[in-house]
Amino acid sequence: MKKLLSIIIFTILFGFAEASEIPVIPLPKQVVYNNSKFSLEVSELNLKLFVKDTNHVMHGVSELQVEFKRWHNVDVNLSENQNAQIILGLKGSNRNFDKLCKEANFNLDNELGEQGYQLQVSNDRIIVAANKKQGLYYGIQTLKQLLRGFLDQSGLPGMIVRDYPDLKYRILMDDISRGPIPTMEFMKYQIRRIAELKMNGMTHYVEHVVKTKKHGAFAPPDGSITIEEWKELSDYAKKYFVTLVGSFQSFGHFQSIQNHPKYAPLAESGSLISPVLPESIEFLRDIYEEMIPAFDSPWFAINCDETFDLGRGYSKQLVEEIGYAQVYKKHVLKLNDIVKHHGKRSWIWGDIMLQYPELIDQLPKDMIVGTWTYDSRDSFDEFIIPFKEKGFEVLVVPGVLNSSRTMPDWNQTVINIHNFIRDGVKHNAMGFLNTVWDDGGFAFFSLDWYGVVYSADQGWYSREMNLESFHHRFNRSINVDNSNNFTDALYKLLEIGELSPTGRMSQKVVWLKVLPEKYESVNISIDEWDQVLNLCDEAEELLNNSSPQLYTEQKEYFQFIVELYRSMAKKRYNMIDAADVYKEASILQDTVPENSRKLLLKVLELISDTKQMQIKLAAKYKSLWLKENHTYSLMKIVDQFNKEIDDLNEIEKLVFDALKLFDSGLYIPNPNEVRLEINQVSGKYFREWMMINPLPNDDNLPSSQIDYLVEMGGEKNAKPKVTQEFFYDSQKYRWRRVETEYFDVVNLAELFPDKNENTVMYAHATINSPISQVVKASVGSADGVKVFINSNMVFEFDRTRTLSPDEDSFDIKLNEGVNHLLLKITQLSGEWGFTFRLPESKVQNSKNRYYIR
Repeated sequence: MKKLLSIIIFTILFGFAEASEIPVIPLPKQVVYNNSKFSLEVSELNLKLFVKDTNHVMHGVSELQVEFKRWHNVDVNLSENQNAQIILGLKGSNRNFDKLCKEANFNLDNELGEQGYQLQVSNDRIIVAANKKQGLYYGIQTLKQLLRGFLDQSGLPGMIVRDYPDLKYRILMDDISRGPIPTMEFMKYQIRRIAELKMNGMTHYVEHVVKTKKHGAFAPPDGSITIEEWKELSDYAKKYFVTLVGSFQSFGHFQSIQNHPKYAPLAESGSLISPVLPESIEFLRDIYEEMIPAFDSPWFAINCDETFDLGRGYSKQLVEEIGYAQVYKKHVLKLNDIVKHHGKRSWIWGDIMLQYPELIDQLPKDMIVGTWTYDSRDSFDEFIIPFKEKGFEVLVVPGVLNSSRTMPDWNQTVINIHNFIRDGVKHNAMGFLNTVWDDGGFAFFSLDWYGVVYSADQGWYSREMNLESFHHRFNRSINVDNSNNFTDALYKLLEIGELSPTGRMSQKVVWLKVLPEKYESVNISIDEWDQVLNLCDEAEELLNNSSPQLYTEQKEYFQFIVELYRSMAKKRYNMIDAADVYKEASILQDTVPENSRKLLLKVLELISDTKQMQIKLAAKYKSLWLKENHTYSLMKIVDQFNKEIDDLNEIEKLVFDALKLFDSGLYIPNPNEVRLEINQVSGKYFREWMMINPLPNDDNLPSSQIDYLVEMGGEKNAKPKVTQEFFYDSQKYRWRRVETEYFDVVNLAELFPDKNENTVMYAHATINSPISQVVKASVGSADGVKVFINSNMVFEFDRTRTLSPDEDSFDIKLNEGVNHLLLKITQLSGEWGFTFRLPESKVQNSKNRYYIR
């Protein structure tokens, strides 16, 4: 009732204006404009601080002084004058201040809490008031952004702001274990930026990158973070009202540590620390003993997600005796006891609990569950309600979709963040944890800020999606740019991902094989790469026309994405042209030798241009990386650029040697001898599949008639998932994702060099169709092949042959939605591989999931 009354009085006195008009992120809850104006056409202003203890307040005041000077050339001086033009204070700190708040019709009630604030701008004064220091700091952040947002005006418009968060905890997680490990300087920069966004927590996903005194051997020397550095970072974050939460992956994803010989004995098969070895718990106890005290947070993240290998090593017998869930529980309880011993509460990922719902009943309710998924769903209730119903405190966990990509997918990111946070607010979650994953290790964090800022905006004030408002406020209050060209450029770049050849901007496409080895050939498609070039030009123009005055480095990182895709397109065009021109030179060397020589020079020019693009790209990537990160893992990416540069150097030398032969009156070599057997083809082949290790061809037929998948319901019904296992003839086989480096051919002999004689392979993918329809499919194989779609075998070739792409064509019937595709490829001897595509359909994919556009 008191809340309703305050809103009614507020409205009667001033009348509401659209909050979306205010250039502030996060958008304040309530904004009321009036006809007054606070002039900034002065040289100096006085600031009076009504705070008894100024600890953790003065650096906020210093930030404000910098903003006034930078954007309006106004000096702000601390003053004891009660009539100062800028008043900052806490409720109850001074009777005169409380009187000012009453005159301003402020209501510093429980609804504002510790993080809320009120702000008034009038003709002669700015007042920021709060119950606690944290709220005052957030009010200062709003005032800072107002100074930026009204940069082109002579003053600030009169207003009253009443503001407080929907979610108590608004936390950012940065994955620092899959590639980039940020420097301390950059991690502090991240803290300052999220504090400005009123986010109050940060954590890092940590596997092997912590260097403890007792177990320092597994930590990379050129990038790990010491306990002292974690302590320094935690203390630094506190100054900005950011809680740094410690984290250590304590069950799955153990492979980076087990790669060190000293710790390999602790591992189950694959990527799991064994839960049944006493040494495992002692190892984790040692890590916790050093890590946990470094953080002031009341929580510690034990993670424990994606425990794929549980029951496949030392724990196999125990899992068979008491079950997967109970073995998982026993390990988690041991970890939780260690964390509680240090006076902390455990954070745990919720995926295994959702897979085994009995764990939701059995695990302690003082643990905090991070419930995660990164899909663009309409509703996330099923990820929240099971935990809330059983009494858990929950963090909803959306993400900036950056895994194995060159830049994030904003469309999926925005929907995932908006809807997950909305449902978290609806079900009274304690907060959100916005994750930035670095699977693949290619992307830069500076590309992620748009998604981070959006989560801060929604977590503070969850409401209907309005990207037009968000972009207006993002550009003006964050970038300090009066145009929307920057955010328009981000979405223009995203259109590149909608084109088939870019694989939704997968980083794997960057390294797709374009240059053949000597005596080999490569097929390349240039379908839609002309559109990629056009989009690069349009995005670059938008970036060039943007004028950010703050956080300008982001522009440089997105310019790199432009240059990356432009080079990928030009590389394809150049190498196809080089191959065609070289072939023409071969034809003309007898009849028109003078033209043949000119053509060879043209080939050298094309190769040189391509090489120079790659050299510049590698140098730029390295420079951008080092601005954020330590050297660790950098060369994994740079070496891939360098390999292409080395290949181009070799091709250039081979063509130059061919020119020398020509000048000596000799014939130039065949194209495959100079690595220019490059052929242009069209369409999109299925390059990413779910596969297993090769099976024995026990009936010795060119197309095996044995159903090896009986344990999975048979070939016609198999719907495998990643890491799913089955047995055949007492041997265990596990499904995993496999990708070919070629545009068209899945070369099984290269992928499985040790098992490519008289063998059988299954390859699975899904095809999502917008409607029920019949589409044309084509397949090539060496040797035999069977094709199943939705439990029906639709094609079989049962003889030996060499591989020729698209050798067989047939129709397949697709249902609306997800369709399951399974290929069975048999080999007797020699060449072994296959191709598959839908030649008349526009297809896009994410991993082994294909979509008809």
